[in-house]
This record gives sequence, C-alpha cells and structure tokens, in this order.
Amino acid sequence: MQALEKNIEQLYHSGQLKDAVENCEILIKDYPFHYTGYLFKAHILSSTDSFYESLYLFNKAIFLCLNSVFREEVGKIYNDIGKLYSERNQFDESKLYHVLAMEHDQDEERQAVYGYNLSRNLLLLGEYESGWELFNNLYLGNPELQKDFDEELWDGEEEEISDKVLYIHNERRIGDLICFMRLLPKLKGKFKQIKLEVPLGVKWILDRCEYKEYVSYVEMSEKKPEFDLHIHLMQLCKILNYNPSTEIQKFPYIHDDYDNTERWKDKLPKDKFLIAINWCGHPESENESNRRLPLDMFKKLLVNDNVKLVVVQKFVGLDDLKFWDQKNSILDFSNELDTGTNRAFMDTMSIMKLSNLVVTCDTSIVDIAGAMGLKVFLPLPYNPDWRWGLKSDKSNLYFNVTLYRQSEKNRWDDVFEKMSEDVLKLIKFSKLDD
Repeated sequence: MQALEKNIEQLYHSGQLKDAVENCEILIKDYPFHYTGYLFKAHILSSTDSFYESLYLFNKAIFLCLNSVFREEVGKIYNDIGKLYSERNQFDESKLYHVLAMEHDQDEERQAVYGYNLSRNLLLLGEYESGWELFNNLYLGNPELQKDFDEELWDGEEEEISDKVLYIHNERRIGDLICFMRLLPKLKGKFKQIKLEVPLGVKWILDRCEYKEYVSYVEMSEKKPEFDLHIHLMQLCKILNYNPSTEIQKFPYIHDDYDNTERWKDKLPKDKFLIAINWCGHPESENESNRRLPLDMFKKLLVNDNVKLVVVQKFVGLDDLKFWDQKNSILDFSNELDTGTNRAFMDTMSIMKLSNLVVTCDTSIVDIAGAMGLKVFLPLPYNPDWRWGLKSDKSNLYFNVTLYRQSEKNRWDDVFEKMSEDVLKLIKFSKLDD
C-alpha cells in the first residue's frame, strides 16, 4: 500500500495526472475501506477543475475516516474542501469548512493553519479586523516561523516602551517586506530604536528609503542583534488595525539607484514604448500555477511597431523565451540583471524606472514597482491573493497599479486583450503613436 501511495505522489508531482489517477483507482479497488485512495484522487482531480467529483471523493474520505481509527484526519480533509471552495470564490462555503476543520482537529498547529486559511478568505472579502486576528495563526501555528527568543513578544502595549528596542523579523517573501514596511511610520517615536530584519542583498534599497531615519536594518546573515521586544512584520497589521481601504500612503517610498539607472539609459532604446515584463515567480510557491502567465500572451501587448518588451524575469521561466518567434520585439537582459553582490533588484528597478509600463504576475516585482510609484498592469487569476480584493480594478495598496481580473479560471485571453486596449491609450498620450 505504501509503495502504491508513494508512486501516486511521484506521478502527481511529475505532472503525469492520468497515470496518477489510474493508480488511485487501483488503490481504491485493493483497499476500498481505506480513505487514502479517495483522498489522493480528490486532490488530483481538484487540480483539473473536476470540482463535483473532487467534492464527492473528499466526502467519501471523510466518511471512511469517521468510521475508522483515522478520525484525526477529518479536520485536514475539511480544510482541503475549504480550499476547494475558495478556489471557486465560493467563500461562504469555504469559511464553513475551515471552521469545521478547526472544530474536528485538536492539534494546535493544524488548527492554526486552518485559521490562517480562513483569514485569507476574510481579508480577501475586506473583513480586516477578524482577518488579521486569524492571520496571526500563521505564526502561532508554524514552528518554522516562531522565533526562539528569550526576549518578550510585543503585544501592542504602548506603556513603558519608549526606552525599549523593538526587533521586527520577517520570514516571508521580499514582496511582503516591501509592501508592509509601510507600517513602520506608525511606530515612529514609540521606541528607543527599531531594528528591521531584511533578506540578503536588499539592504541597499532600504538605505534609500526615508524610513532609515528611525529604522536600522539587520541582514539575515548577521548575528542576532540586541533588543528588548520582538514581533513579526505581518503581526503589525493586527496590532495597528491596518485597513488598506482607508489608509493614505505616500509614494514613492523606495527608489532606484540613480547612477545605475543612468548606465541603463544607454542600453535601452529611447524612441520606443517600453514595457517591462515578468511572467512567473518562484516555482516552489504554492500559488505559482495559479499566478503564472503564459509568455505567448504578451504578444497581445505589441499593439504597434513602437512597442518593445523588456524582460525583467530572472532565474526561472527563461526557457519560455526559446519559443518566442518575434525576436525583434523583445529585449532580453536577463543574464545581466542584478549580478553583483548586495544589489538585489538594482538593475531590475532601473529598467522598470526607464520603462513606460510594467506588466507582471503577482510576485515581488509588483510590490517593488508599486512602491516606486511606477505605472503597473497586474493580471490576476480568478482566485487572487487576498491583497487584491475581489472586484475593483484599482488596488488599495498601490494607487499606480491597475488590476485585470480573469472572468473564468485559467483564461487569460480577455485579460490581455483588455490590457492591450489600455496600452494603446497610454501610447496615445505619449509621443510614440503611429
């Protein structure tokens, strides 16, 4: 049985879904009263949009668990169903199943994960107060994100902190750091000193930010600094009652390197409408298949001969360029981007600054370009990240980012057609219109 389960997992992760399903059916036939065959098949089919069959199989797995020694698995499966409904933007049903997951699982770590999944639904719907409360479960329930510090975790209490040093740590992606460092001004003057943990290579960006007047930056490679209180950056959202729909943010709050941008001026054409493009993020991201953009779709943005696409994609996704059949329409500097030490995103930021427009999937690029105050088009999947809400074409986080939403799952044609129309409008306001 274990060998068959392992084989199913290998087939699934290698994309051999048909073979994986066939092995699931063998597992179900050999072990009809064991839940794993049904559960495996449900997960595989959910990735192929076979919603109703997936739902039936999940419920079959629950029934078998409730009537066996595997009752502790029920909470996990309820959570899976909650995510299944969430992917269809059916949030009332999704919330119900995440609550059921928490009620049927006594494990604190797993309960925290279920609560975090529920929080993303609440935040997506704009229910920020209750959403932030549950969002904290990510840190409470994930040992990898918990800091084993002797120092006290700050709970938001503001009495007797003026002589304290606050250390803000950050284990999430660079995009989250760039986006939510906007909360730092709210802490100005409250502490003796504020220290912010930052990933390797990005300190140069923050050194060019006005927040440096009252925040010092500690790279993750450095030894643990001295401090009195600590907190995770994202936990500030709850403590500060952050509501992106009502907050007024000053832009830009990060800046490109002037000298580096001047160097790139000589490499980029000055008589073209330049669109900086990025179509995928880290391949191991749990949301990568949802947010990744088909590179071929970007051809729709080539609305006239004056448009040039400039690649700001690094490391991953570059194999897609091998199949690009309009070589003269795209400028690929990917092998030159950010190659030095301690200069993460330096060239990327310079290119975006010199471009007329940035079009990117939902990855760190949108946060960097957004924080720079640049013009950004952001194509969003049918089920977007909570930060972008569900309906508006304007972002609550960045005034300069326009949102383009899928009308149905996995369909990008209408998204890029709408963007191409808006590219034409932008060109008409430039001096590059044919």
